Amino acid sequence: MATWEFPTLRSRTEVELSHHSALFGGYAVAMAGWILARRWLPRLWPTREPVAFARPWREFGWSVIACVAVLCVGQLYQRGRLLSTEGAWGPGFDTLNQILLYSPMLLLLGFRRHSLESAWLPLRQVPLRLVVGFALALLALAAFAGVRGTLGAWPDLTAFTYRPSHLRFAVHILLEDLTIAILFVRLAAATRHPLLVPVVIAFLFAAGHVPGALADGANLVDLLPLMLDVCLGAGVLLIVSRSADIWWFWCVHFALDMTQFWGS
Repeated sequence: MATWEFPTLRSRTEVELSHHSALFGGYAVAMAGWILARRWLPRLWPTREPVAFARPWREFGWSVIACVAVLCVGQLYQRGRLLSTEGAWGPGFDTLNQILLYSPMLLLLGFRRHSLESAWLPLRQVPLRLVVGFALALLALAAFAGVRGTLGAWPDLTAFTYRPSHLRFAVHILLEDLTIAILFVRLAAATRHPLLVPVVIAFLFAAGHVPGALADGANLVDLLPLMLDVCLGAGVLLIVSRSADIWWFWCVHFALDMTQFWGS
């Protein structure tokens, strides 16, 4: 995820809790919208059998190793050891950096000879999936602005979200969603507990933010929003897992993730 830039006039916790309230509203509208869209387009998201592997725990282990590799590349990225992001071509090179950052997850699919469907990337009717996702993203942004009491600023928020300079964030979030899908599918195949897996995956991704937050001087109270992240993430993952499709969800995730920079 991109890094928070906190205003100085209010406490970090107060700002985050206010932001999370709006996020809950945005995601609730988007998830409800997808449930309705599935009723209108049942052939786009048919009921499918869960992905099965001959040795699911081994495949989950490989996915964890790939995640560790992503974290290692991330250290190089934070230290500026990947492509330079200075100058006019900086945003473009930073977009390539995101691909390098998550390359272990992409290589995993090829190394294990797994289909893209095992990472929730169905290849059938991708444009339609993106159109539905974009429409849900616009509704989610409207809900976010409404909860914040700034519905009139929705056009400005939308224009801000889809700035060309945000392409690198869009790529980052797509690959992050790919990572989540890979872990989810393999852990679900290994445990066969579909209700437990969203909580575990959401907890792991929230926990991944703890070291950075502590390094920034956060205390236990400041970590409270991370618990909200677990609740929000688990609920969202439960819906997304039913679709087995991150194309539409990527649109929503990207739009709502950009709200953390709006007005900062």
